[in-house]
Amino acid sequence: MTDRSPSADASRRSARGGAPTPAAPQPLTAAGFDRALRVHDLVQLRAALTAADGRPVLIVSGRGAGAYAGAGWWQALLAAAEGADGAMTALDCGEAPGPVLAAVRAGVADILCRPEAPDAGTSGPPVAARLAALAAAGGCRLWRPPLPPVLDLGRVRDPAAAARRWIDGPPPAAPPEDGGDRG
Repeated sequence: MTDRSPSADASRRSARGGAPTPAAPQPLTAAGFDRALRVHDLVQLRAALTAADGRPVLIVSGRGAGAYAGAGWWQALLAAAEGADGAMTALDCGEAPGPVLAAVRAGVADILCRPEAPDAGTSGPPVAARLAALAAAGGCRLWRPPLPPVLDLGRVRDPAAAARRWIDGPPPAAPPEDGGDRG
């Protein structure tokens, strides 16, 4: 939804002719999902995909995996797991913009980022909006917290059973503000 207030319209006007410029894309939130699964390897990803069985579940990589494992690792993991094409999967890039840019260059479809730092000394759009614009230009979607309640499959003994219980169970309680994981 675009803000059409006079102040927002004025901020979109170009310096040259005063004509409005298009508003930058904003990062998406996971509002359409009531739960998520966090995966760290192929066994956990397959367990999550099997448990989801086409239902709307967000499957995210380990926290900051875009920085420590990379976009290539995530794409190889998704390629190795049959059935990942129809699932909503996102590479978690943590707080730094660098892994987000690497993921966009690699063509990762969905990227999760928590850009917290304001742009000190600049008058440009916030980091999240600029990253969202770059992601959109690269054919990718940028997601940001809050996440729905997350079950981290790296913290359970039997990922397949835990994923089934998590998805088949009643809707989880409201997520913590930071989208914290549950183990």
